[in-house]
Amino acid sequence: MTDTTRRDETTDMNATQLLAAHRLALGTVALLASRTAGRLYGLDFSAGPGPTLTRLMASRNLALGVGLLVADEKSAPLLHKLNIATDVIDLATVADETRRGALPRKATVIGFLTSLSGAALGAQLVNQDRA
Repeated sequence: MTDTTRRDETTDMNATQLLAAHRLALGTVALLASRTAGRLYGLDFSAGPGPTLTRLMASRNLALGVGLLVADEKSAPLLHKLNIATDVIDLATVADETRRGALPRKATVIGFLTSLSGAALGAQLVNQDRA
């Protein structure tokens, strides 16, 4: 194994671990503190669906994070693509809701930062898969 190969494997593992940690942290907080997490995103809890929507986000992030950690060499590229697709859809959703004036500034910033960071890590993994 060359130093370049070893460095690529280390970078790939670090990006995978970072994206998994990102997903698991978001999912755990949203699951265990759904009202607090939901409020950060500007969800209206008076209407009732806020905690449910937050838990749905939690389960999605937990599943994607665990998937990244248990993926084998054959399934990892598909999981990388699913992760980046999820974040790109989230970015589009945040952009659309912001354009319509449906999100407060704080929720817009948090939504963009979490989605963009996940998309950036996912893009790094997809690019490494192609190399």
